Amino acid sequence: LAAPRAVLAQKPPTTGLQVLERMYAAYAGKWHRTLTFVQRTRVQRSTGAPINQIWYESMSAPSTLRIDFAPIDSGGGALTTRDSTFFIRSGKVAGRAKGGNPFVPLILGAYTQKPSETAAELASHSIDLAKVTIAQTDSGWCGS
Repeated sequence: LAAPRAVLAQKPPTTGLQVLERMYAAYAGKWHRTLTFVQRTRVQRSTGAPINQIWYESMSAPSTLRIDFAPIDSGGGALTTRDSTFFIRSGKVAGRAKGGNPFVPLILGAYTQKPSETAAELASHSIDLAKVTIAQTDSGWCGS
């Protein structure tokens, strides 16, 4: 994604919260509220060789991710919310784990909810927003 010129002209952020504030300011009201895509993935099982899978993923802002595993009619998948992940087998909840997916707040939440809310979600995953790495590029700064 290209950053708007106003964002590039700013001084680099010094905290993760400042990064989130800039992300939100640049795209609030312009970012998609839903996202669907198909992902081919390789899952390494502790019992042997990796398994290639196709995942049908649907996201809803700010923090919901649904994954249906192929074949769709198997009823297998996962549902991730802010604070939990539910594992689905044969169309029924087969288990639950505490904690959501740390990437979901960065894909949707950062652009669709207050930065303080995204920061709180990231903090629940032990992401330290005090650490910011800045790199200068031809088009401005970028960070991680």
